[in-house]
Amino acid sequence: MPSGYPYYLDYGKEMIRQVTIASVNENPKMRGLWLMHLGNGLDSIIKGSFSSQELSIILEFIIKSIVLSFPEINRWDATDELVNAYVTEEPDLRFWYQIFGKSPAQTSISDVADLMIVIAQWIKEANQNAEVIITEDAILDFNNAYAPWSINAFNDVLENISSKSQAHLFKGIDCEFNLWVYDGLDIEKMKANLDKWNNWGFHLYGSETMIVTGDTSIQRRTSGILSGKVDPIEQQDLMYKQLFQFYLDAQAPTFGFGELGDMDNWLEMGDDPLYNTAPGIFDVNYRKKSCYFVLAKTLFENL
Repeated sequence: MPSGYPYYLDYGKEMIRQVTIASVNENPKMRGLWLMHLGNGLDSIIKGSFSSQELSIILEFIIKSIVLSFPEINRWDATDELVNAYVTEEPDLRFWYQIFGKSPAQTSISDVADLMIVIAQWIKEANQNAEVIITEDAILDFNNAYAPWSINAFNDVLENISSKSQAHLFKGIDCEFNLWVYDGLDIEKMKANLDKWNNWGFHLYGSETMIVTGDTSIQRRTSGILSGKVDPIEQQDLMYKQLFQFYLDAQAPTFGFGELGDMDNWLEMGDDPLYNTAPGIFDVNYRKKSCYFVLAKTLFENL
């Protein structure tokens, strides 16, 4: 086991035990998050002067050992923000492409696709019934001025995977939404982009959704694209409804939120930390907000 191995397997097993006890009929649906996050590695591996073949063996061990340790989980995020890491061009975030004999400067879109493919294959080898998800940030956020580079690169990766006839390995795509009420949503562009994914053999799977209502976006922007007066709470309710309806229309099986840990990172944004800045469906005291009921109403309208 590599020095600094970051996966606390015993802690994970205890978490599963607690979730199972608390769930309905003690039969929860659980999903394991990112087996490859951003593409970074442990210092003991990065500084280990390993060959490409040795690095491939180490990475295969890391992926398979986690999947095999949790047979209760049959849904795994193969990668999280791997495209985001690629477009930043930071060498440390391109470390694992050395398994293909590529230096950070030599890494291409095709290599990003290949890394996703090989991780998905290892997951399937460890658990042939596992559902494999690709998770990425800002890939449908067309009103975010900083998002086009992620959108374009992610589309290129999906098209590359499809060209290699490997789209079948992936159950779907999970979108991380870090939205801002003063930007709104461009649903028509989102639908057009989803059509591209479908044509390449990919489907919308789920979301990790946050819609901040404060005066500053996650990119620290203070001016959005919406003109005129915007009521932040009403706009948050509207955007949750629009986004949820988009997922329902796409027949996505899940819709999720960036609550708890992620929420704490946003509490400095806005004037009312007990309500306005809470980007999810609960406030910081875990009370249901108006958008919770908007989502419930939208769901019932679609049943």
